[in-house]
Amino acid sequence: MILRDRVTTVARVLAGYDDYGNPFYTDVESDPIPAELHPLGSDEALSADRTVVITRFRVVVGPKVTISPSSAIRWRGTTYEVNGDIEPHTAGGRLRHHEFTIRRAA
Repeated sequence: MILRDRVTTVARVLAGYDDYGNPFYTDVESDPIPAELHPLGSDEALSADRTVVITRFRVVVGPKVTISPSSAIRWRGTTYEVNGDIEPHTAGGRLRHHEFTIRRAA
């Protein structure tokens, strides 16, 4: 498997609490991760006041990458949300790679 692209994961981490006891978070970005991205398509939703375009990609990353459905992915300067579960794929009983879908609404 040749992973030609590079992505970073963006995890939301609890940074502390404000004076009223409300939590606040900060985003922590990983080092670049080799990945392979495949376009799945885009949809356009029209409403009276704006047009929303939803773009989706299928992402393949190596077996040692730690990612969760609550993470975000940054690719080529754009941040996408993980859409659904992370799917582990095995070959011969060994973990080969992870696949998941990302999306962005703009």
